[in-house]
Amino acid sequence: MKLILRYMNKKDKIISAVIMIFVIVQVILETKIPVIMGVISGLLQQGNMTAGAVRSKGIEMVLYALIAFAAASIVCWLIIDVTSRVSNSMRISVFGKLLDFSLFEVSSFGTGTLISRCNDDIYSVQSFMTQSLQSLIKAPILLIIVFLRLSSTEGLWIAMSAAAVALMAVLVFLMFVKIAPLVRRQSIARDMMIGAAHEHIYGIRHIHCGNRFSSQEESYDRINGEVVRYGIKSKTILGFFSPTTSMLIYILTLAIYISGAFLMQKQGMTEQAAAFSSMVSFVSYITFLFTALINIVLVLLNVPLLTNAQGRILEILNQENSIPDGDFSGPVPEHGTVEFRQVSFAYPEAKASAVSDLTFKINAGQTVAIIGGTGAGKTTVLNLILRLYEADKGEILVDGVKVKDFRLKALRDLIGYVPQENYLFSGTIAQNIGYGENGRFRATLEEIQKAAVTGQADSFIRQKEEGYNAGVQPGGTNFSGGQRQRLTISRAICRDPEIYIFDDSFSALDFETDAKLRRALKKTTEGATVIIVGQRISSVRDADSILVMDKGRIVDQGTHEELLMRCSVYQEIAASQNPEEKAV
Repeated sequence: MKLILRYMNKKDKIISAVIMIFVIVQVILETKIPVIMGVISGLLQQGNMTAGAVRSKGIEMVLYALIAFAAASIVCWLIIDVTSRVSNSMRISVFGKLLDFSLFEVSSFGTGTLISRCNDDIYSVQSFMTQSLQSLIKAPILLIIVFLRLSSTEGLWIAMSAAAVALMAVLVFLMFVKIAPLVRRQSIARDMMIGAAHEHIYGIRHIHCGNRFSSQEESYDRINGEVVRYGIKSKTILGFFSPTTSMLIYILTLAIYISGAFLMQKQGMTEQAAAFSSMVSFVSYITFLFTALINIVLVLLNVPLLTNAQGRILEILNQENSIPDGDFSGPVPEHGTVEFRQVSFAYPEAKASAVSDLTFKINAGQTVAIIGGTGAGKTTVLNLILRLYEADKGEILVDGVKVKDFRLKALRDLIGYVPQENYLFSGTIAQNIGYGENGRFRATLEEIQKAAVTGQADSFIRQKEEGYNAGVQPGGTNFSGGQRQRLTISRAICRDPEIYIFDDSFSALDFETDAKLRRALKKTTEGATVIIVGQRISSVRDADSILVMDKGRIVDQGTHEELLMRCSVYQEIAASQNPEEKAV
């Protein structure tokens, strides 16, 4: 309940108070009906009841029932209103927290569990509120009223009812002990299932090309089997509750009637009528009592699910970001400079450092390339500049300011980044190119088209019937790899940053398009700092300076010609791509 109260605003708390008032009215009117039934039964036993009196009492019962029904309907409507608003606020808060997560938090939680917590767990909390909030308010009030009215009745009946309640309490305790661990295990299995489904869908091309259908089905079936197994066990245990309690109520009712018959045998006619009336009222109240107890028990049996969901949501909300926001937003002492000072970094749970003791400086207006083998640490350097990860040692400066001091938004306003994975969002082409914000302007259609021309995307965009308003599927799956690459390059250009970062961003382009794009970029990025990570020598050879990385370290730095003369790592890369390339 702590999480629910956290997202209740003042209006919701006032509505909750109104709900309680209507519930009290509903309970009082419902418990009036057994009293009238007892009166009617007593008068009928004595033979003093006329048709007019029966009609009058019947109308009174119907009136109470209708008002109680109206109160219950209002309560349901108000609960749905509060629940919708609370779950809406909760989703916004959780999603906002996810947007603030660094890559470290995302990888430590895992994609599957984050999706599950944003959807299934919040839905569990919402369902608990919708289905159980009324019971939580109504049942205690009903119990108090019923206990007060039963306190003056036959002691034997009260003792039998107490024994039945005790048996129900034992049953609930045993069920609770059994269900709680099953709910937790099912949540973990569901996370794994969502993660597996996400992985299978994301890697569908590799599954098709590798003919790995059967192995993927077996993997998913195994995880799905665990979800089903835990679900069946918990629901089976829960399924025994309703018939067991019904049998308990029937046995108790029968025992009350049998004992009542023996009691009335020893009494006179007048006393028998009073005893019969009292017995009818008592059985009705016992039905109310057990209905209230059953509602409370059903709420309690859902508590493990709520507790598990609430804990998983709070784990996200209470997670401290490993990359705290700085407070510097400008003005900067320099423009377009990037500097590393003895920087080292290791990924979480990795045995070795991804980069070690990096020291270099990129001056404003320079084009600097980074090249090296797979796993050399090239992309890690870019992630550290963008502060997607935090350096373990050393200092990184952008525009003469430590990146740790920057407000994250201010830092990223300076940079136009094209990652290795060319991801496009659902929407239109124009929305995707103009997606980024730089703190200075919102991109107009003219600026979007200009960026697309530079990024060599304008030609294929105009071939589409809707042009820049053409739809984009999530991930850009309706575009080829080269088209996605050109669109993401255009997105970075549209931001008009002072520092461009291209992470192997030309690999999917043919040589002709690559050459055109580089010529256009040279004009557009004139005066800006450009950092290029590339695998191909042709992508980096024209840079002002090339950093050669190997095993997380910079082994040499210089121009293409200088590195061909002295750097063995660079010579190997050049020779592997162009055997005719020889050291100068």
